[in-house]
Amino acid sequence: MTPDEIEREKRELREIRAEYDRRLRRQYQLNTNRLRAERRVKKLEEDLVALRARGWVYLSGGERRYWRSLVDRLIPEARRRLEYWTWETDRHFREDVKPVLERIRKLEEELKEKVIPKLYRIKIRLYAVKKRKEYYLTFQGFFDIDAILNPETGLPVWDWWLTKQEIQIAKYHFHGYWKGGVKKPKPFTVGEIELGYQTDLTGASLREYLEKTTEFRYTKDVPEEYKRLARTMTLGEIIVGLSNIKPRPTDLPEGVFFEYAMIIDEDGYIKWMERRDRWAWKPPAEIVDRVRKELGI
Repeated sequence: MTPDEIEREKRELREIRAEYDRRLRRQYQLNTNRLRAERRVKKLEEDLVALRARGWVYLSGGERRYWRSLVDRLIPEARRRLEYWTWETDRHFREDVKPVLERIRKLEEELKEKVIPKLYRIKIRLYAVKKRKEYYLTFQGFFDIDAILNPETGLPVWDWWLTKQEIQIAKYHFHGYWKGGVKKPKPFTVGEIELGYQTDLTGASLREYLEKTTEFRYTKDVPEEYKRLARTMTLGEIIVGLSNIKPRPTDLPEGVFFEYAMIIDEDGYIKWMERRDRWAWKPPAEIVDRVRKELGI
C-alpha cells in the first residue's frame, strides 16, 4: 500500500467505526424494548393465573372484565409485541450490526489496528423489596456509573473490572443511605453481581418516575415505619437493574453518582422521594490512568 492508500483506509475505518457506534446504540434500544415486552407478557400471564386460581364465581364484575380482556386482547397483543421486538432485535444485529463489525475487523486486519471499546456512562437502578404487613415497599436508588458496551448486544459488559468496582460502591452507598451510614465497602463476588443482573436486567425508566413526581417535595423526612423497614435491608437483598436511559459516551471515567432515592408502593406509585445529586465516589488518578491505557484514551 502507498501512504495515500493507507491514509484512505484509515479514514474509512474511522467513518465505519462511527457508523458502528450509531448502530450499536440502536441495538441497545431494541434490546431494551424486547426486555420490556418480556416483562409485560410475564405480568399479564401472572395476572390471569391469579384470577383463575380464585375462580370465576368469586370475582367482581371488573375482575371478570379484566379476565376476558387478558384472554381476548391484552395477552395476545403483548405476545405479538414480544415476537416483533425479538425479531427486530435479531434482524438488526444480523443485517445492520454484524456486517459493519465484520468490515471493521477486515480493515483492522489489513491495517493491523484494533477497535478499542469506548467508555460510556450508564444509569443503574438499585432496589430492595421489603414486606410490611399486608403490602410491599420497594426501596430504590438511581446511580450513574462507568461501563463499556458489548458489541453484539449493545448492553454493558458487566464483568469489566471498573463497572464491577463501581457497582460495589453504589451498593454500599445505597445500603448505607437507608441504614444511616456508609462503612468501608466490602468486596462483592462476581457471582453476587451476576445474580443481581439475572434477577432484573433492565429495571425501569427514570423518565417514567419523573412524570409522576410533580406533587412530591424533595425531603429527607422518611416516615418512621419505612425507616424501621429499611434498617432490616441486607446487602444480599440489593438487586441491580439497568435503566432504559441511553448510555452517554464519555472521555474519561467519572465515578459513581447518586441521583435519586425513592420508595415505591406495591401499585408502583412513589410514596416518598429525595433528589440526591451527589458523587458517591470519584476515581483516583491511578484508576483514570489505567482506563486511559486500557481504552487508548
